[in-house]
Amino acid sequence: MPGGHQRSEGDIEATATEPSATALLEALRHPAFVLDSTGRLLGGNERAAGLFETAPDDGVGFDTLVRPGHRERVRTAIGEAAGGATVAAELDLQTTGEHRRLVLDCAPVDGTGQPPDVLAVARPVEDSPPRADGPEATGTAAGDGREAAGDASAAPEDSPAATGDRGDTAAGERVGAETAASEELLRRADVVDAVGDGAYVLDRDRRLVAVSERLASTLGRDREALVGEPLRVILTDDTRAAAVGLHEALLAGDRETGTVELTVLPDGETIPVEVHATAVGDGPDRVVVGVLQDISDRRRREHQLARHRDQLATLNRISEAVEGVVQGIVESATRGGIEETVCERLAASDLYRTVWIGRIGAGGLEVTVSAGEPPLFTDDPGTAPPEGTGDADGTDTRTVAGADPDHPARVAFEDGEPCIRRAGWVGGPGMADRGLAAEHGIRASMALPITHNDTVYGVLCLQSPRADAFSDRERAALKRLARVVGFAINAADTERLLHSGATTELEFRARGSFLATLSAEAGPVGLRWTVPEDGGLRHYLEVEATGEAAVAGAEAAGAREVQVVSEREATDDEPTVTILEAVPEQSVAARLSDVGAVVQRGNAEDGIAEITARIAGRTDTRTVVEAFRTEFDANLKAKRRVEEPVETARDLRQAADERLTDRQSDVLRTAYLMGYFEWPRVHNAEEVADRMNITSATLHYHLRAAERNFLELFFDESPTGG
Repeated sequence: MPGGHQRSEGDIEATATEPSATALLEALRHPAFVLDSTGRLLGGNERAAGLFETAPDDGVGFDTLVRPGHRERVRTAIGEAAGGATVAAELDLQTTGEHRRLVLDCAPVDGTGQPPDVLAVARPVEDSPPRADGPEATGTAAGDGREAAGDASAAPEDSPAATGDRGDTAAGERVGAETAASEELLRRADVVDAVGDGAYVLDRDRRLVAVSERLASTLGRDREALVGEPLRVILTDDTRAAAVGLHEALLAGDRETGTVELTVLPDGETIPVEVHATAVGDGPDRVVVGVLQDISDRRRREHQLARHRDQLATLNRISEAVEGVVQGIVESATRGGIEETVCERLAASDLYRTVWIGRIGAGGLEVTVSAGEPPLFTDDPGTAPPEGTGDADGTDTRTVAGADPDHPARVAFEDGEPCIRRAGWVGGPGMADRGLAAEHGIRASMALPITHNDTVYGVLCLQSPRADAFSDRERAALKRLARVVGFAINAADTERLLHSGATTELEFRARGSFLATLSAEAGPVGLRWTVPEDGGLRHYLEVEATGEAAVAGAEAAGAREVQVVSEREATDDEPTVTILEAVPEQSVAARLSDVGAVVQRGNAEDGIAEITARIAGRTDTRTVVEAFRTEFDANLKAKRRVEEPVETARDLRQAADERLTDRQSDVLRTAYLMGYFEWPRVHNAEEVADRMNITSATLHYHLRAAERNFLELFFDESPTGG
């Protein structure tokens, strides 16, 4: 089979009016072999010869060309095809020094004798079977090696290819003769039953002179009715120019073969196909043989790959935008600066048309910061919030969404989970909102709660022109960003509280707290101080009850690790008091600390607790109040601004000096410098006393007095919140 093979004398030969079967083999896009009924090689096309470093000789058994373990399945497939069946077998072909996995499609073809010969077409395993429904194609031309196959201008408007005129009587007679020859060609070598989705023969008048049964069936047309029609009748308008260009070049002799992607027109649908066309014959008898292959699945895979690439590119842009936001957050020192950075950098990415951050107030949803295009709402953006709902920093935010309970920002705020709305929704469920979305090109909206330790600081809202916006990966990235923003806001508020001389003091009355429950179970309770640790906040409480009653009350209130630190018995003037240590499941101090507040005092009696906490002067009061109110059945009793100088280490030393006597200061300083407080001690008490020329008992007396003054300074005057 060197260089392709035509059968020996007595087989099909090429004539002026009858293209050879070999020419039709060359029109196939895959390697094709012609075998006799016993599996001996009779011939093949150029692609078949190209599979081998040295082409196999004619007459060799085809089964010797495959892996030994696959020979029996090949012989079986060839035998069934010789018996009239169309079968496929997957095998490893021994090609150029290696095994190549292929699918061999075998079908019977009429030869010169009986039984019929077998056409075996070898296609790659990944090639799909005949089409399922697929997307409509645009149709692009390709020539040898899939290059462009010409332009519509290649055919003049009055040429037969462009107009489809039927020509004169002589031409009609020639069409009839060529039709018979071409029909005979297709009858003898109906390759479509083995590969492809149809075949046709086109004469010099650019008319179909033969159509395979498979092609007619694919088109849903009568086979006989198609004969004599111009090729353009089965093509879509946008691919006719490509078809004209290729076939004109083939018929003119400018090329011998070519490939083009077209779109054919079955009833009520379109099918993208790849046509491999070959010119056969010379002069006035030259015709074109074309074999079609449905490429719907390939187009579908290409579209999927393109979409996947677009999604990856979008995710990269999202990652870059989030990274830029995080970098900006690190450089921002205030809550306002953090929110502005988030909105501006996300809007600058061009992924979102509008980015804004809102907070829920008494009047509804309030936009505090925005970037990109103005936020879209159907409500009047000039509606002022009710008195007392402005920001703690004096900013007069505006209620732009009213109290719509279905707004995604409100849903996200209340549920604590992201809320996504697709095209047709912007600020509400009405027709006006859908028109507003379409007018501004908004096709998807998302709202995410900005949280830290279960505290919602606000809502991040994004409106995007992308229909596929907010995929699973994009949502995950934005949720992480919202948590980072919440952490940064909490840190900024806490730092402001630590360094601010002006604070806001809030006084709450709560019925649902641990302190309130303990007071109802045991008696009046006072919060002395708290110590943070893994798993909660350890509370030290003063309870007017016996140790046994205090422990029972704390456990009934849901505390764990309850212990009595000390118990002072009642006197004529004072009740029994127990100092209790416990870790409650729900901690007022811990919850307030999460939102940037520090507890100053905490007392409870008869099931009602009164808690006093301080926040930085410009911290959003509503965030603190809302968090406390919903969780502990509490209400705000009082709010006042407190001017308090920031305490420094120098202030602490000055306070200590005021509490300590001169002798206590000397003893404490000498003991410290001599390493008395190290472990192990550098000098013991006797050595320190000798250095100061005092007795050991005197040293211990002054040391304990000094230590007690320091402890009173820390525990009695410092805030209790941890």
